[in-house]
Amino acid sequence: MNGILQEITIDLPYNPNFTPHFLSLFATGTALKLKTIQFIPSNPQYIPKLAIEHSTKDLPCVSFFMERTITIPIQNKTGKTKPSPHKYKHISVKEFAKRYANLEVMGYDHIGFNLPWFQGIHPEILKLREVLKRSSLYYLFPSGEAWDFILPGTAEEVNQSNIDLQQERRPKFEIVSFEKCSTPLIQIEVLINKDFKDLVALFPEGIAVEEVKNVWVYLENPYGIDICFVLNENPSSDWSQFFAESRLQ
Repeated sequence: MNGILQEITIDLPYNPNFTPHFLSLFATGTALKLKTIQFIPSNPQYIPKLAIEHSTKDLPCVSFFMERTITIPIQNKTGKTKPSPHKYKHISVKEFAKRYANLEVMGYDHIGFNLPWFQGIHPEILKLREVLKRSSLYYLFPSGEAWDFILPGTAEEVNQSNIDLQQERRPKFEIVSFEKCSTPLIQIEVLINKDFKDLVALFPEGIAVEEVKNVWVYLENPYGIDICFVLNENPSSDWSQFFAESRLQ
């Protein structure tokens, strides 16, 4: 591999009571290969490729593949416990799958992970920024929150200054340093052909965010982290142009 970021993989330890049900949730917009979920990009030439893989690893982690591989555990390294300020209930993956089966999945806007940190930006994310800004289309969130995004693009675009962000670029990859709570999070934002009010009614256990018309639904899982499906009423267009002035280089 050259120095360009080729692939990002979220690794979850295989669990016979969780993994098969979790895999069943990705029948649309992905290519399932054994225990790996490979997300289909909006352009076949786009990298990095994104995947969720179930393996023999001991704990959840995320790996960035280029000429060297960087692996980060998805765990709480703060030494503190802080509950979420939001009210929600976890639901079983079986129950989620039963309700989710009635929805029309249009695609995935982004997947990613959140690491808790209570003093500035998580140090491992700061290190990632320095490495990945030269290897990918790496963007900081324009309004200042520590919500970093890697946008998919061609290998040629990584070395260009002017990128056409009017093109659809999905799925993106999000890297978040957050201080709301101490539980690490894997998030998967799904584009659903359903009105927001109907999603709220279908998943009353979740966190409904009126401003952006999505519902955060948290799954029970065996990993000691949060796994959240963010159900977004299908927007009419991609929002990559939002990042036009915030590329990190």
